[in-house]
Amino acid sequence: MSDALSHRLAAVWFADIAGYTGLASRNESDALRLVRLFQQAARDTADRFGGRIVKFTGDGALAEFTSTESAVRAADALAREFRLLAEAARLPSPALHFGMHVGEVASAP
Repeated sequence: MSDALSHRLAAVWFADIAGYTGLASRNESDALRLVRLFQQAARDTADRFGGRIVKFTGDGALAEFTSTESAVRAADALAREFRLLAEAARLPSPALHFGMHVGEVASAP
C-alpha cells in the first residue's frame, strides 16, 4: 500500500454567513435554523454543480469543484437559494461571504 498523496487541480471556495456572530448573540434559535438551511443548501448546490462539500465549520462551508466555472456557478446559486430559503422560513436573510481559489490540492489515497 502506497502512502503517496494524489494531486489534482481544483477550484475551491469557502462560504460563510455574513454577520452570523451578531445574529447568534441576538437570536440563537434563528441563527441555528439559518445554519441548518445554509448547510442543506450548500450540500444540494455543490452536488448539483458537480462539487463536494469538504467540511462545514459552523456557519461556513468548504467546497471543492473540478472547474472554476462550476465553482462560480455554484456560489452564485447558493447565494440566491440561501436567501430564498431564509425568506420562506421567515428568517433574516443575510448575505454570504465567499472566498475562492484555484490550485493544486493533495489528498491521501
